[in-house]
Amino acid sequence: MKFNKEVLFFVLVIIFLIFPTFVFAKIIDVPFKSQVPPGSWSNTRNCGQTSFLMIDSFYNKNIINEQSIKDIDDWLYNKYGDNQRNYNGDYTNVSKLKEIAINCSNFDFNSVLIINDGNLDFLKKQIELDNPVIVAVYTNMLRKGLTKDV
Repeated sequence: MKFNKEVLFFVLVIIFLIFPTFVFAKIIDVPFKSQVPPGSWSNTRNCGQTSFLMIDSFYNKNIINEQSIKDIDDWLYNKYGDNQRNYNGDYTNVSKLKEIAINCSNFDFNSVLIINDGNLDFLKKQIELDNPVIVAVYTNMLRKGLTKDV
């Protein structure tokens, strides 16, 4: 008996219509703030700063706004000499984000973990416990054929 691709497609469509709610996710109500403003989308590097502020707001109920990001950019300039770039910020790393958490909020050294081994079980466990985490990644995103850090 020859297998028909149309029959397989039809069976798959029926399965997805009958069981449309296969969801493998969990929603944690973390406050959201876009990394712009301040700055502009074509120049922003405020991703780390904004990610920290969203986590800080989740735990400490702080309000996130444009000034919050500017304050972190100023702190990074004063501590490390990082160029504020007209408040478009500059690149951060997990060590700087930990320093921000300790010095610009009420987190202590032992409560901010840096895990570099790609431990998905740890990540899943934290999400199950409603503990938001920052997953540090870097990519040159393509936009109209040009590399952009947006």
